[in-house]
Amino acid sequence: MGKLSPSENQHHNVPGSRGGSGRGINISVIPEKRHEGFHVWSCNRTPEMLMRKMLIRAIGLEGKHALPLSALEDLFGETGVSDWTDLYDPDAVIWLCGKGDKEHVAKARDYAVEHWVEELSDTRWTINSLLYRRYFPVAAEDDDREFLRQAMMFFQTNSPQAAVQTLLTEKYKNELLWVKPLKDTVRRKLLTVLGCARPVSIGYKEEGPLVDMLKEHEMRIVSGIVHERSR
Repeated sequence: MGKLSPSENQHHNVPGSRGGSGRGINISVIPEKRHEGFHVWSCNRTPEMLMRKMLIRAIGLEGKHALPLSALEDLFGETGVSDWTDLYDPDAVIWLCGKGDKEHVAKARDYAVEHWVEELSDTRWTINSLLYRRYFPVAAEDDDREFLRQAMMFFQTNSPQAAVQTLLTEKYKNELLWVKPLKDTVRRKLLTVLGCARPVSIGYKEEGPLVDMLKEHEMRIVSGIVHERSR
């Protein structure tokens, strides 16, 4: 990796607090302001969790924002694995490349549980929004529900689908910015599904199948939590 200019930062694609390593496969060079703007809304979530969070929130928004059921099944099935590290190059994760002390690893795994629990809450809220016709508020003062709006603003789009596609493809100096260590086979599958999907407006006919799909995803989340606790 070359020398950084004063206006550039190093970005850990898998955040250090989540067990991301300092090896080159996990580090992207990025303009400083772009880096700061990313962490305003992404915090320290891993890329696949950011993707799912955007897609789950899109279901809970009123209007033509959600991806169709078949696309969501494919995207969540591909990334909602119990061991999220299976999605990444082993050198990007400290305990897979033989780095990191026990305390750091324990904290990183605890953060993973926190993020799984957050995703479980999002999923449960979205199930209720479908069953009872309640939608995520998007008021500026509602910080917790601002996530999707901020993500779309950051990626300069009004489309959750386009925001996810940019998350998976944006480059700087010919290197991926946000998903550099994500296995290429995984990234290509995700982009293929996203490229074929057409956003839909959720009507009564779509609600039942979506609720069933989200309940299945709840079980994936529970498996992820159990996996982290049983390491």
